[in-house]
Amino acid sequence: MFSRIIFIVVLFFTHLSAHSTNRVLFSPDDKPRNHLLKLLNNAKHRIYAALYLLTDKKLATALINAAHYRGVDVQVVTDQTCLLTPYNKIRALQKYGIAVFIYPSVRGKKSTYYAGIMHNKFAIIDSTVWSGSFNWTVSANTRNHENVLICEDEKTLRSFVRKFAQLKRACVVRRKRKRRWRRRRKNMPNYFA
Repeated sequence: MFSRIIFIVVLFFTHLSAHSTNRVLFSPDDKPRNHLLKLLNNAKHRIYAALYLLTDKKLATALINAAHYRGVDVQVVTDQTCLLTPYNKIRALQKYGIAVFIYPSVRGKKSTYYAGIMHNKFAIIDSTVWSGSFNWTVSANTRNHENVLICEDEKTLRSFVRKFAQLKRACVVRRKRKRRWRRRRKNMPNYFA
């Protein structure tokens, strides 16, 4: 009887581990941006990103290309303070029709009152969750000591999808403008010119 219980417990945990994979990356050593670009470039259905900062041109270009060339549903939630960063790529995403939701960390035009900031740094890429301290900046990849957890667990995925929807509902500015262009791979447009 005891051996049967042990067998069932081992079988259960073997089954669990077979259906969820986790990977941990640290920057600058592991160059997480390369792994993220691979995930973004292979996305087929959705990319939902909650980002405190987005200043990396390669990552922004990958989001734009996913939306325009492959028809991926790309949505981004960012903090209002990200717009104050001189190198932010949020306006480029908006310019090319990606749904961008701005989380209101500042209340009122001349207010000094700050609500809590939207300091998340996660993405849902199809059925994969990318989360950690890694901002989507060049410094995060090359200089800063950051961490990333890549997870394919269904329960974790559902939690992040719920949180993303909650963050979107809290946003006050919702802009989406469609820009049309010819779809040619050879002469990729320079989104940041």
